[in-house]
Amino acid sequence: TGRRAAGGGRDQPRHPHPPRPVLRGSRAVKIRPAEIDRSIDGGAEYGLWLFYGPDAGLVGERARRLVARIAGDPGDPFRVTELEPDRVAAEPRLLLEEAQSLPLTGGRRVVRIRGAGDRLARAVTALLALPEPAAVTVVEAGELAAGSSLRRAVERSPRGAACPCYRPEERQLARGIEAELRRLGLRVTAEARSWLTTRLGADSGVTRAELEKLALYLGPDGGEATLEDVEAVIGDSSAIGMDALVAAVLRGRTAEAARLLDRLLAEGVHAVALLRALSRALQQLLPLRCAQDRGEPLERLLATARPPLHFRTRAVFAAALPLWDGRRLLATLARLQEAELACKTTGVPAELVCRQTLLEAGRPRAPAR
Repeated sequence: TGRRAAGGGRDQPRHPHPPRPVLRGSRAVKIRPAEIDRSIDGGAEYGLWLFYGPDAGLVGERARRLVARIAGDPGDPFRVTELEPDRVAAEPRLLLEEAQSLPLTGGRRVVRIRGAGDRLARAVTALLALPEPAAVTVVEAGELAAGSSLRRAVERSPRGAACPCYRPEERQLARGIEAELRRLGLRVTAEARSWLTTRLGADSGVTRAELEKLALYLGPDGGEATLEDVEAVIGDSSAIGMDALVAAVLRGRTAEAARLLDRLLAEGVHAVALLRALSRALQQLLPLRCAQDRGEPLERLLATARPPLHFRTRAVFAAALPLWDGRRLLATLARLQEAELACKTTGVPAELVCRQTLLEAGRPRAPAR
């Protein structure tokens, strides 16, 4: 095309719609998680944005918002080009060519890559070496460990923005579900709210879709949703499998737990979600065990537990309490927290960490006295 590399001589031809400058600097800039949304909506300029993490719904939502801010219509083929990650990995120069192509209709182009991984690190590193690409590149990936070559390439460059998209913690998750219920004008019973909080939220997009489905089911004058309503409507086969896995671990049925664990991991349930499911159950079990040690009747403890226990959970807890004393509960909770941290920081496959931790936790012990 005759276009010289940025920083060339004065005779470099000018395009009638020059690209907007990207953020420059001599040092890498890390965006804190709390500032990501503000950076997307507030006009921050980077040559490449990497959205990654276990919350695929949040990854996709943030990427779509950024594409819409830069290009207007995400479906405009003149402004938005999608590349397959396998093709970019095989031909890294393809990404450089697309990122340097100027738009025919003015404004700014976007190059979007979904399903990225470390195999794109070489192409991304080469792109980040360009001082002023004509297009903004938006890359979407799943969870990337701290040692990920793709993540390191972006984090170390002043021209790239690495944006982690993690699942919300319990308190934040409850607030998010509450806000979505208000937006939809839904009222739910306390038992239904507890059920939603423990089963939704692993993926932000899925949470919204499932609550919208509940709103359609109830209709404009549907009244207050009960536990039976949400169980009938919310598509939660993985959560049902997670409940079964937790029950097997609590009861010391390791063979059954191993079978359920393999199935859930094969279905794409993230290892951290499984660790947290057992952690939630143990956090509920711990005060019940302490109260039982003080001599309170088991039946009354289960009937008055807060948040209320589903009748199926009551049966599981009644069978599990004799097997778990306070020391074992606290030690296992600590191991689960360490395992979650290992999944996020060590580079060891999360599925392997999860399997070892859960099956060890469920190994039969002598009954607690």
